[in-house]
Amino acid sequence: MAHFTYDVDKFDKDNLHQGDLIKRTPNVEKILESIHPHYYENKSNKYFIVITQSCDLVKREGVIKSRYVTIAAVKPLKNALERELEQLQYDNLEKKLNFCDISRRTKLFQFAERLFNNNEQEYFYLHREPNFGLNEDHCAFLRLSIALRTDIHYDTLLEAKIIQLKESFQ
Repeated sequence: MAHFTYDVDKFDKDNLHQGDLIKRTPNVEKILESIHPHYYENKSNKYFIVITQSCDLVKREGVIKSRYVTIAAVKPLKNALERELEQLQYDNLEKKLNFCDISRRTKLFQFAERLFNNNEQEYFYLHREPNFGLNEDHCAFLRLSIALRTDIHYDTLLEAKIIQLKESFQ
């Protein structure tokens, strides 16, 4: 059974929606290589998530309202946790040994709790779903976004769509 945030029963193969998870396919790689080489080279961006509102992306009589579809980088969850840990480390010794003082550990746990509950503004947690190719927990880094032209890239992104969020989580 799929995670409760994913909509496997109403998976829309014809339209992109906010929250759709896009796999890094060879065609997506071509887009990244030509338009955003940094995103192409950064292989920790294993997936991308659509952050443009669904109402602007649904085809109506073959026409898409939005000229652009914005996608954000999706990385393994450990990347977000490591980034937060770096913020809590005060000196080079903590950074070198990859730990933080126990007095700040509570902040790391609180961050993780907000992340898992999707209450952390800069991130969106995506629970692993091996049946759809998401083999480990991931996190969308919402500030790491790029805009792509819908008239050129919409269909490529649609072909690479592997997971759709339920409407209440979009």
